[in-house]
Amino acid sequence: MFEKYTMLGLSTSHITARTAELLRENAINDIIAYTKADNGMLFGWFIYVPEYVEDENSEIWTDAPQELRKLLAFARKHGADWLMLDEDAAVSDELPVFEW
Repeated sequence: MFEKYTMLGLSTSHITARTAELLRENAINDIIAYTKADNGMLFGWFIYVPEYVEDENSEIWTDAPQELRKLLAFARKHGADWLMLDEDAAVSDELPVFEW
């Protein structure tokens, strides 16, 4: 028996530089995130999207920055179990974009 998971890929431009720093430091409570890196070069994250995420205002996300909560809710809305943020991934016109 096995389980199948889905992943939504989006650009790192959908988070602020401060949120990227928090993810890099693993400093956001209740967020499971794994760094995407090659030869020490960071270029994104794999972030688990819990089933109980319904919207960006969920009480469980009080430590997470607003734009990250919005991304997680967006990923769950689109049926994703994981969110992959990558510098070369697609930019969605449905989400805010930040320059950094």
